[in-house]
Amino acid sequence: MPYMFPLHIERPATHFHWLKQLGVPVWRWDEMADSSCGIARDYRLHLLHLPCHQALTDDQMDWMTTALDKTLRHTSKGVQ
Repeated sequence: MPYMFPLHIERPATHFHWLKQLGVPVWRWDEMADSSCGIARDYRLHLLHLPCHQALTDDQMDWMTTALDKTLRHTSKGVQ
């Protein structure tokens, strides 16, 4: 079973920052995937890793998806 769910985001600096501020356990490859490859450079910051494993409860999933929805909607309205 996977332990992380990949999510490609539009505004990595803003989205990653707000998710971290909300306490969402989110990661990315910002230090590990430094490369001359264009796809790797894009994924390095734009690809978030969200928890996705059998130990997550329904309440945790609801909280995490609400935080993600709030972050993406808030920042998509031009608030950065």
